[in-house]
Amino acid sequence: MSRFGLPHCDQTFRLQVGSPLNPRWLDEFPIIATQPGARDRSEPLTTLVLRVVDQSQMMGILNEMHGMGVALVSLERVLPNQSAGQGRVET
Repeated sequence: MSRFGLPHCDQTFRLQVGSPLNPRWLDEFPIIATQPGARDRSEPLTTLVLRVVDQSQMMGILNEMHGMGVALVSLERVLPNQSAGQGRVET
């Protein structure tokens, strides 16, 4: 485990951003699923399910999205034996 608590092994995360993403951008990230949706009728929300290997990769993903102007809404680790689409998460 890293000193920041993120194990050095594959972990699955659910990342929600406050806007639709250009499909070209999706090839840049280790995405295993996407779930377009909306928080309410006026504000878009896109959910990405990511597989990352360590904290360095996660920080690279977050920095890249920040550089593209994408607003981060939430980031949750999907616990083992849970569906990536829903279920218990660790925040």
